[in-house]
Amino acid sequence: MAGICEQVLPQETSNIGAVQKDAQWVPHSTTVLTKDELEETFRRDLEDIESIVPGLIVDRMNTTPRGAAIALRGMGSANASKGFDPAVTVNIDGIYVGTHTGRLQVLFDFEKIEVVRGPQGARDGNPNISGSINIERTKPTGELDVDLRVSMDIDERQEADIVVNFPIVESVSAKLGLHWKDQGGDYMTNVFSDRDENTEDYTLLTGAIPWDFRD
Repeated sequence: MAGICEQVLPQETSNIGAVQKDAQWVPHSTTVLTKDELEETFRRDLEDIESIVPGLIVDRMNTTPRGAAIALRGMGSANASKGFDPAVTVNIDGIYVGTHTGRLQVLFDFEKIEVVRGPQGARDGNPNISGSINIERTKPTGELDVDLRVSMDIDERQEADIVVNFPIVESVSAKLGLHWKDQGGDYMTNVFSDRDENTEDYTLLTGAIPWDFRD
């Protein structure tokens, strides 16, 4: 669903009787995707949401691990060098991903994705010239529960995602996440290392341990 996100102006300045607003507080066009919407349409990673977000293009970058070249409204960047900031920023739980590496996030353990068009460098505090993608992970529940997703595709491609929540003590809980992928298929075999080349197999582990301070 799409809408307009408008910020509250902390102060206004007058100029010959006219009220002016700082450029960093002007409204922005925003698309918000919830966890239920992502699950209903089975979006695996960030690349899969470009078909449902207007003006968004996400392409894989084979030159860097889990890299993504992202563009909004026709403006983007695809430089694998760590010396260049992305034109479209990706923020995960408020943490800025400052390179093109690792931005192709797996959309399983996420609560909400917010795609904001237009530059927000002054508002968000990170450099971007065409917009930002803000991702919020699910919070640990403090109760024992397991969320699992398994998928199989052609050419023996297999994927598995699992998130486990569990309590530790009264005020401390934990959450562990695992994403595993076997690309499968028939690829060139390296005769020296006896491994498949030009494939994409990986294991991703995540975790969170919040501490709830109480009296």
